Amino acid sequence: MTAGESTCRRASAADVAALTRLINDAFRVEDFFKAHDRTTEAGVRSLLDVGEFLVMDEPPDAARASALAACAYLELRVDHLYFGMLSIAPSSQGRGLGRRMLAAIEDRALALGRDTIEIQVVNLRTDLFPWYRRFGYREVGTLPF
Repeated sequence: MTAGESTCRRASAADVAALTRLINDAFRVEDFFKAHDRTTEAGVRSLLDVGEFLVMDEPPDAARASALAACAYLELRVDHLYFGMLSIAPSSQGRGLGRRMLAAIEDRALALGRDTIEIQVVNLRTDLFPWYRRFGYREVGTLPF
């Protein structure tokens, strides 16, 4: 990792408010089919009771303090690792953080003894299917929104 590059870590309870803001900001793109925020602080806290969030901190600069640039929720299941809510701050998109988050998720899956990862993508987000395919993910089923 070079100076100025985002670092990956597991989130703590102290990150709940920042995680909630990041997720809701990143999921604004879904406002065309939903009328509410993607999550709440209570929702994030309840997910932390079951699984974990991996986060990437954006290094501070002269204009701002350190902030969350990306996150994903991970949950260990019987035979696989589930991940969801992959969120990249709108101001940090287009810089490879999504790819780096996927690599961190895959590393975490292996560290937890899982070689299979499951995600669910809303069928109305057709832009995401080719993006995940680029990284070797494949569609195994479809549920309507």
